[in-house]
Order: sequence, then C-alpha cells, then structure tokens
Amino acid sequence: MANQNIFGKGSVQGLRLTNWLHWLKVGTLGVTMGLLAACGGGGVSAPTTVGGDLQVLPGSTDMFANTPVTFTISGGQRPYSAFSSNSSVLPLNITIANGNTFVATATNPTTDTAVTITVRDSAGKTTTAAANVKATTLLNQLTVSASTNAGNSCGGAQVCSGSEAIASVSAQLNGSPLQNRAIRFEIVSGSLAIVSGSGTAASVTINTDSRGVAIATLRASVGIPSGYTVLRAVDVTSGQTVSYVITVGQTIDPTAITITPNNFQWTGPFKDACATGALTSHLVTGGTPPYTVRQSIPDFAVIAGSPLAPPSVPVPANGTTLGINFGSILVTTTGLVCSTGANGNTITVTDAIGRVATFNIGNTVGSADRPTSASVTLPVPTLTPNVFTGVICGVSVSSFVSQTVPSGYTGSVPIISAIALEPLRIDAQINNGILTMTRRSTDPGGGAQTRVRVSNGTNFSDITLDLSGAAPFSCAGGTPTTTTPITTSTGTTLDLAAGAAPRPSKQTTIAGGVPPYTISVAAPNFAELSTTGAAYSQSITITAGQPLLFFARAVANPPGPAAGAGAVTFITIQDSATPTPQSLILVVQIQ
Repeated sequence: MANQNIFGKGSVQGLRLTNWLHWLKVGTLGVTMGLLAACGGGGVSAPTTVGGDLQVLPGSTDMFANTPVTFTISGGQRPYSAFSSNSSVLPLNITIANGNTFVATATNPTTDTAVTITVRDSAGKTTTAAANVKATTLLNQLTVSASTNAGNSCGGAQVCSGSEAIASVSAQLNGSPLQNRAIRFEIVSGSLAIVSGSGTAASVTINTDSRGVAIATLRASVGIPSGYTVLRAVDVTSGQTVSYVITVGQTIDPTAITITPNNFQWTGPFKDACATGALTSHLVTGGTPPYTVRQSIPDFAVIAGSPLAPPSVPVPANGTTLGINFGSILVTTTGLVCSTGANGNTITVTDAIGRVATFNIGNTVGSADRPTSASVTLPVPTLTPNVFTGVICGVSVSSFVSQTVPSGYTGSVPIISAIALEPLRIDAQINNGILTMTRRSTDPGGGAQTRVRVSNGTNFSDITLDLSGAAPFSCAGGTPTTTTPITTSTGTTLDLAAGAAPRPSKQTTIAGGVPPYTISVAAPNFAELSTTGAAYSQSITITAGQPLLFFARAVANPPGPAAGAGAVTFITIQDSATPTPQSLILVVQIQ
C-alpha cells in the first residue's frame, strides 16, 4: 500500500504537469497566429504606430544656401511625408518610411525668405516647422595665406611659430560686395591668436573694405607646439559662418642669424685711454626671436636693444642677458676695460631655439699724447658705408652711424641728426644709429649725385649717393622745376653767436624761388627763427606780400663745449614752385 500510495501520488502530479505543457503550447500557437494575422501573413516589420503627438524639431531655424539642416520627427504613425511651401528656395518632397529624421538643403535666395516645412503621418495628422532661408553673404571659403617662413622651416605647416599670417573672407549679396559689413573672426580651438590693436585676442570683429573683404592678422607666438587651429568667420548681421583648419608648425630650421656689421674696432684718443661712450649699432636678422645677448668681458660695454623686449633695460656691464625681439643691438663702450686687439670683447647672440651668432668689438688705446691744455672736441661721425652707387627710384639704403667721444671731452652728449642736401630727391631718417635714405619716387631730377649730411652738433660728415637713370636723373611723376634757384644773402652758411640773452640775431634775405616759403631748423635745440625779429619758433612761413627775409638766432643755452660754441645744425628753405618745389640747405654754425 505504501508503494501504491507513493505511485498514485506521483501519477497525479505527472498528469498535472502534462496538462500545463499542453495548454502552454496551445497559447503560444494562438499568439503566433494572431501576430501572423496582424502582419498579413508576411515577415515581421517595425510597428507603424510610434505614439504621442506628431512633432518636428527644430520648430524654427535659420538656413543658408548649400548648408544641410537635419530635422527630427517624433510621435504619429509611419510612414511620414515632408514637403516645403516654396520648392524653389527649399526643395523638399520626401517620404520617410523608416527612421525619424530627414535632411533639407536650401538654395540661395535673393532676399531672406520664410518657408514652411509640413510633415504628415500615415493617419493624416500634420505638423509644421518654420525655416528662415537667408541670402548667403559669405560666398567664398575663408582663406589663410602662409607665413613668410612657412614650409620647410616648420615641417610644411601653413603658419610657423614666431610668425604671422593673413586670413580673409569676402562678403557679397547677389553678386555685389558688402562694404563696411561686420565680420567676426574667432579662434574656435588651437594656439593661434588674432592681432587686435597692440595685442592679440581670441575674437576680433573687422569691417569689410570697399571690395567687401575682411582681413585679419593671425599671430603664432614663439615656441608654440605644432598642431591645428580652427578659425571661424561669422557674418554678424546674418549669422552665417565659415570655418578653416590651419596647420601650425614649430620652427625647426630658421634662417641663420646674421649680424651687420659683425666686427668693429675702436681706438682711443690717447696713449693712456681707449674710447669712452663710442656707440655702434648692429642689425640682427634671421633666426627665431627673441634673442638673448651676452658679452664676454664684464664692464667692457653697455648693451641695449632697439626696440627692447621686457625687461626694458640695457645689459649691465657685468654681462647679464637681454631678450630682444627684433631690430638692432646698440653697443656703447665704457672705456673702463681696453682690449689688446680687434677681438677684445665677443658678444654672443642666441635665438629662441638655440642658434648662435657672435660679433666682436675691439677698443684699444690710441697713439697720441694726452694734451695738457686746450679743450677736446668731438671728431666727425663715422659713416659705414659712406658711398652708395646705382640708387634707383623708390629704393632705400642704410648706413651705420658711429660717434667717438674722446677722453677729456667736456661738452654735452652728442646729438646726431641727418638731412638730405636735396630733400625733394632724398628722404633721410636716422634712428638708433641707423641712417635710412630713400630716393623719392617723385625725384624731380638734377645731377647724377647727391649727398646726405650727418651732424653730431659740432661738425658733420657726408654720405654720397650716386643715382641711377639717364639725365636729368628724374623719377616717374617728378618734373624738374624751371624757376630761378633759391639763394640767400648769407650764401650756404649762417654764423650765429652763442651766449646768454639777449642774443644777437642775424637777418637773411631770400632771392629766387616762388613764395610762400617754409623755413625750419633741423636740430631745434640749437637755433630758432622769426619773420619779424620779435616772436621766434622752430618753423616759420613767409607768405606772398611779406618781406623776403627772416631772422635767426642761437637758443639761450645750446649744447656745446662752451656755452654752445662750435655747434652745427641745418636750416631748410623750401619754396612753392610748381610742378616741383625747390629747397636750399643752410649750414648753421654757432660761434
């Protein structure tokens, strides 16, 4: 019985399990048949009912020509259809059977145009999106010019570290340039910066010029790593943008550093002294700025840069370093240490990536005995070179100006000035020991040779310029004058008496030329002018109808060894002759 009870109980449980499995199979079959019926007996596909209200996003957007915009549909029932209210501006008539996005691309309208995009689902429900199709203004791609040392010097990149490049974009509407249109240049990512005033910024707004072109200057600082910078231009009015990817490279093979002149030798005035206060200017080109400058002999010279990079102080005599971004190195001998030869003091210039160049300054004692009496005067300025040949129209040439200050000199610090003896033909400018002379493109012509005079306030030296071209050696746009040359009652020199007030003046009468005349002093700390002998200034004008004369006198305390005596400057007289004015240079000597 026990075995039967056990058997019987087991049989009932087995029957119940069999029944449950049977009904599970039947239920599964019913569900399967139902699904097949719902699908029409075909394969399985995505349900057409998405659910929720039919929507399209973005519901409102600005669009530009040839710039695709993606729209997203939610809710409703597939398949969807989408079409626009203006197919000429926004071509769109599509069916979306699968997925929930579509892309629309506008053409370029003549004016901003509002277009409605309608989306309809399979149940007939609709929704809309508003598209404001704007007239494209930035028609061309943003362009970036390569920096001057781009290419092999920085691994083939467009912009090299330590240099600049130009970015430009053109703004037009319906084929016409948009002038004075605000374009915002933005650095989206990367290490470049946009030049803004005296500094840089990541975003700068620039108005287009008469051609409809906006131009920005990009700057790569020294030492930046190689990489990419993304630059974007934005039309502020419409909001349209264009972008450009710029390759930036670290400068790896810059031009070798060149220093001109690379050697200079000074000689002192006496057997027991080398030169004190002697100044030389050395132009630095090539390499990668900033440069570091060091001298080998402490106390030999004081060194300064032009212009100076921070810290803006000269190199002390102990030989510490100075960072110079570009320009010239000015070396002034102290006279405290004399050399025994031309290579006495070696000055080393190192650029930002370690390239090195050197030049030498010698400063030996002189051969003359020191005078026991009589005042010591300044020697004439030294000009290197002092002759130029074949100077053509519009071309500049440069000379290095050096001035020795002898031991025992008691006068003021020399003031170096330069003037062209024919200023209508030559422009002369002196800055930090470098004299730059430019032949004017309007040179009216004359002799085949002209001169530029350099004064230290006591005496002067001349530079000779031999001009190219056939007689009368004029340039395009310049026509020789046919009026009578300007002359004065004092010739080409004017002697003025130094001393305390009241200082005597000298009257000079003008002849020739065509009034009005403009008369000015080259070194205003030496002399002054007047048309009446009463009110004095540095520049005067003699108009037609006035007496053709002027008064000149020394200033109250002109620089010089003894109350200004021995000082030299120049007075320029220029008339109003046509087609080309004339000029006359008077050498002023203060006695």
